[in-house]
Amino acid sequence: MGCCIQKLGGPSVFPPQPKSMGEGIYGGGGWKTSTGPDRYRRSLYTYKKRSMPFAMHDTFDAPSHETCVARRDRSNTPLQALTLLNDKLFLEASRKLGEWAMTQKGGETGIARALFQRCLTRPPDSKEQNLMMNFYHTQLARFQKGEAKAEPLAGKGEGDVNHRAAWTASGTRAFKH
Repeated sequence: MGCCIQKLGGPSVFPPQPKSMGEGIYGGGGWKTSTGPDRYRRSLYTYKKRSMPFAMHDTFDAPSHETCVARRDRSNTPLQALTLLNDKLFLEASRKLGEWAMTQKGGETGIARALFQRCLTRPPDSKEQNLMMNFYHTQLARFQKGEAKAEPLAGKGEGDVNHRAAWTASGTRAFKH
């Protein structure tokens, strides 16, 4: 499964980004979106070229590779929230997390803990665990009642679409934490 690849090193990858980002770049070429498991690698492995920036890096304050920086700038802007809500990369990654969550054993609490750990590389504290569980149950109830449509969020896949959509939404929430 794509979201769970645990590989260190390797060549640069090209995650999805708007087609317009590769147009008119100096030196030709273009942005050839990666396929398969590499599509979901950490952004640390994302290809970087001055004349063809990866839009998400700029949105989330990635430093320029032209100079060394001792400390990374941090901001909190509406564009960041809109990117998390609307960017194809985050939706696809959240879907893969939802699919991954559906394969996990150990009950809902264990799955929420593993999902949080996968996204933030640390276990949740008790408050965060409760927030994740409350969010998951709220989303599951919305999908089961038909207040929200599960398949557009979860996409096609194995298992109960309502549970998969609730885990997909929970993975999205963990990304935003």
